[in-house]
Amino acid sequence: MAFGYSPDRPGVPSRRGSTFGMVGANGSAAYAYIDSGVAVAVMRNDATQGDLTAAARIDRLVAQMLP
Repeated sequence: MAFGYSPDRPGVPSRRGSTFGMVGANGSAAYAYIDSGVAVAVMRNDATQGDLTAAARIDRLVAQMLP
């Protein structure tokens, strides 16, 4: 953790310092990709404790679209 935020992405390995954000206990997440200027938020209404599959899947989809 860095200043209360995670420096890692939920689904794709990244260069340290290139992203920051937070994943919640139910899999909701918000991340900023500093190198590209893109921000992503994933909101879930299903309270499945520790299930990060939706956030990781969306992170991989966004990573495929970035240069």
